[in-house]
Amino acid sequence: MGLINMYYQRRANLDDAKAIAPLWMAFLEERSQHDPGMVLKPDFDFVSYVKQKLESPYIYGFILEYGEHKKIVGFLFVYVHDETPSLDYDGVTDSPFQPRRLGGAIGLYVEEKHRQPDAICLLVEGAIALAQKLKISDIDLLISIEQTGVHKLLERFGFKKAAIQYTQHYEIKDKNLPPLKPQVSQSSKFIVINIKSVYRSIMKTLEWAN
Repeated sequence: MGLINMYYQRRANLDDAKAIAPLWMAFLEERSQHDPGMVLKPDFDFVSYVKQKLESPYIYGFILEYGEHKKIVGFLFVYVHDETPSLDYDGVTDSPFQPRRLGGAIGLYVEEKHRQPDAICLLVEGAIALAQKLKISDIDLLISIEQTGVHKLLERFGFKKAAIQYTQHYEIKDKNLPPLKPQVSQSSKFIVINIKSVYRSIMKTLEWAN
């Protein structure tokens, strides 16, 4: 636990879910203002959402507390998992890369009046200490372009810009989406097989005629 100007940092537990939930909602509402593709569900249960994260063996939560009564004013949630880096998607199991242990941030949020650099550093320091303990080799972070303060903070900790992400939002009014990869029906397979059989028969006939 750290103390800087009455700010404390510690690991979150299930008892904290109710206090963290409105901060998660505020965090996602703030994000959705900058990303039109992220539309929040009405009446979403954020308490259950936070509990699911805290119960996951791959997710760690850190909270920032303030003052004598230790009010929770911020959080940092991170994930850790072992992976084989791949440029492919599900269904492609082979990879030319060696396995690695990866960490990343799911969400970082601090109430506006508590956004002091030293206070936010407490959260980041907690996550970096965890990364060192778990022997994480790589940490990947996706930060919105408008969060220039976070950019500078991460650079203070030695992080470097590795990529630039471009996004484009399309307004899709029809919610009846087609399948990503249409399945071939049995009748279609039969037609294809039948055509191949006819083709082979024709070729054999031509060979015999010659």
